[in-house]
Amino acid sequence: MPLIHSDLERLSVASGALAGALQVDSVWTSLVAAPGQPDGAGTVASGAAMIDALVLMREAIDEAVRAGRTIRNVVGEAVARDPVFAELPPTLVAELESAGHGQAAMQALDEAGYSLVALADAGYATIRSSHGEAMEMLLADMQHMLNGIAALGYLPRRFLCGLAKLSMAAGLITVWVPPHAHAAAAVGLGATVYGTSGCRDLEPARAERRTETKAAPDQPDPKAAPKARPRAIRHKL
Repeated sequence: MPLIHSDLERLSVASGALAGALQVDSVWTSLVAAPGQPDGAGTVASGAAMIDALVLMREAIDEAVRAGRTIRNVVGEAVARDPVFAELPPTLVAELESAGHGQAAMQALDEAGYSLVALADAGYATIRSSHGEAMEMLLADMQHMLNGIAALGYLPRRFLCGLAKLSMAAGLITVWVPPHAHAAAAVGLGATVYGTSGCRDLEPARAERRTETKAAPDQPDPKAAPKARPRAIRHKL
């Protein structure tokens, strides 16, 4: 059996934590984007309410990182236990490519060399390394709010991209084996965040290509410009 009961339980709880972080972020952003302004019901958030929201946001950020570790571990254990996860099934490719959300999932898989383990590892490494940035953003937002200044809100882009990859990895491993029931829904949240946050542009190979220095046309550079890291080779399907 590709996934055992405990795997599904851990993935369900962890995926819920990632979705919860986005929900809390949405509420937090609505508060700091217009400090001192009434909401739709005409109520202005009190100082106590803002502190409560700050605590919730901090807990959500921490919980998302812990959830990321869980997803990385479950994916790694499942792939090591069952070779069925070693290669991307052509039928799953067809399912994803026929759905709007699936395109972003295929892009993320492409950047990960079509490896579930690489996708989960990259997601966890990104969300963990951007944890400090997320906390700094949270404190900066709070300071702006206390001064009556609107803040941008929203979790940092890198944090969101790590979350997106982890969410997709958790969803993909549950639909990897045919008939891929609910494949589009399984990657929907992560794929949406991956696309709207422009995560593909943050991939190392693409970042290198954008920053690569080019010689002027009439003054060719005698030294070859450094080449971007080649993209992973797709498995034969």
